[in-house]
Amino acid sequence: FASSSISTTSQAVSFLKGNSTTFAISSDTPGKITQRPVVAALSQIGKGRILLIGDVDIWSNSNGDSLSPTLTGILAGKNLQFALNVFGYVDNYSVKLPKPTRSEKYQIISIPFDLSNFNILDVLKDLGSVDKTKWRLYGRWNGTKYLEFPSAEFLSFKRGEGYWLITKGEQNLTLGNAIISTQQGFYPITLDSGYNLIGNPFPYRVSWATSQLSTPDSVEAWLWNFTGVGFQKETNVMEPFTGYFVKSLRNGATIYINPTEVTSPGSPGKSAAEQRRFAGNEWQIQIRASNGVATDVDNSAGVLRSANDEWDAADFSEPPPAPTDYLALSFSHREWQNNPGRYAGDFRAVHPEGNYWDFDISSAKAEANISIALDKLGDIPSDFDMVLVDMATERVTDVMSSLSYALTLKKNEYVRSFRLIVGKKEFIEKSTNGIPIVPIAYSLDQNFPNPFNPSTKIHYTLGHSSHVELDILNVLGQKVKTLFSGDQWIGSYTMEWDGTNDRNTKISSGVYFYRIRTEEFIATKKMVLLK
Repeated sequence: FASSSISTTSQAVSFLKGNSTTFAISSDTPGKITQRPVVAALSQIGKGRILLIGDVDIWSNSNGDSLSPTLTGILAGKNLQFALNVFGYVDNYSVKLPKPTRSEKYQIISIPFDLSNFNILDVLKDLGSVDKTKWRLYGRWNGTKYLEFPSAEFLSFKRGEGYWLITKGEQNLTLGNAIISTQQGFYPITLDSGYNLIGNPFPYRVSWATSQLSTPDSVEAWLWNFTGVGFQKETNVMEPFTGYFVKSLRNGATIYINPTEVTSPGSPGKSAAEQRRFAGNEWQIQIRASNGVATDVDNSAGVLRSANDEWDAADFSEPPPAPTDYLALSFSHREWQNNPGRYAGDFRAVHPEGNYWDFDISSAKAEANISIALDKLGDIPSDFDMVLVDMATERVTDVMSSLSYALTLKKNEYVRSFRLIVGKKEFIEKSTNGIPIVPIAYSLDQNFPNPFNPSTKIHYTLGHSSHVELDILNVLGQKVKTLFSGDQWIGSYTMEWDGTNDRNTKISSGVYFYRIRTEEFIATKKMVLLK
């Protein structure tokens, strides 16, 4: 064969030196090019590839007997990579989900192949035409919501991405055909700033821990895997056909997924909390929330010598909510200078008096019964107590020994705020946001003095922050004056009445009533004005 009679492709051209259809590669003399032509052609034939090459120099390594480390011939740099890919096993493959879909339960899937056709309706042909009563598909998270199929921006799948899928009934899905090779390189996935839905780009378990970043510290170390009821952190491997959330701290950061198959059996890997060893004065509280349908179990509040009160490398973000009956616990830190947002792990510097953490529990359903469980790791100082402040009920609960708390969301209540305080007694007392340590009850005291002239004081206690109406009434029940109308925090208050009406005119002596009304409390008492 002569070079003029053999066609070449760009796949061959990109690996062999030269131009046009005649190529030459390194010969036995380092730094020089063989004068004999090397002809290369690469073609797809049926299920395989055929390669035609000429000249023995392409196979030789003349430096093999010398001390020179320079490799030539087929072993030289990209020539070897080219040959391995050409001679590796190549076949057409019918891609199927390894397990049936979960009936009426969301899961995050991915497609670990380059399909011949990525059109969503063609890939999910087994599910039929678009019918939201039978199946739904969501893609990229934009910070507030998921992109739902079909839309102009979401009509096809992409290798390396993850997708939320739900089907009515269990479905066995054949996704399409792919051409695969046993020789594959690191797979690049470019990320947007914030949370990204990614997928394992390979049809077997691979190492997340040994994948590489284009820019150091540009992506959080944790993947979030959806278990069907909630998210859990993954630090080691990526499962095939599975999607994950990952947080990118930079726009345009690229993660290169290691193609090496992970064959060792066992669990994917220990959580960061399980791996961490605590030094003196270091500890953490793991917080788990459940409503019987959904859970959020991977949340941590703690102190480390290496941590800062704002963002540091030990903190980890809270993933976006699932498009289902989600339950999410998160520490909100939109005030942070670096990487503001919602976090599942919040580690602070060591403070001798104590620390507190504000967090929210969000639920897809109101009126849900929610249980909170806490676990202590490390050595909390012996003179520290731990309380949980329920901001909605304004109650402070000692959880140092019980390590649990139960609540019920009210009608139309989807978010409940809490404060976890761990510290000395004096620190706790001043960190409850004004809520008393010991619960107080609503009360309306007798005015003093009574009878009175010209003024009297009315004292009352609010067992809960509320809108308050304090009115003066005559014996006919008619309003004489409004002493106060507005919102007040939990606590005790004193108001003074000078014996005037709403027009600030002195009224006649006699019997009057004063009445307090809040959302949860109504009370009335009698008093006498004398002149």
